[in-house]
Amino acid sequence: MANARIKQGDEYSVLCSIKLNGAALDMYWVEKIEFMIGGVRKLWPGDVDYDPVNRVFYIPITQKESFSFPADGIVEADVRVKFYGDSVMGAKKKLYVRVSDAISEEVI
Repeated sequence: MANARIKQGDEYSVLCSIKLNGAALDMYWVEKIEFMIGGVRKLWPGDVDYDPVNRVFYIPITQKESFSFPADGIVEADVRVKFYGDSVMGAKKKLYVRVSDAISEEVI
């Protein structure tokens, strides 16, 4: 996941690719992945879609969730991978999502 920008009230998917030791994550060994963006928690499988051809995850953020992000602030994004056999590995560094303020705060 690269550093990203989002505006309060936006609803779309944030794209994320995961590498371990410089190589794309081998999904054969993966049981579950936790994505945290601000206080929003999404899991794969389940909440998050995965494109195996491009090796990209699509993390959906709803309007309501993006309104929960601080106006003109930054939220941290983090990823943890659970492999079969109970080992868990997190991302090496924190990533950040810049949040722009919205005038309207109504979900449409």
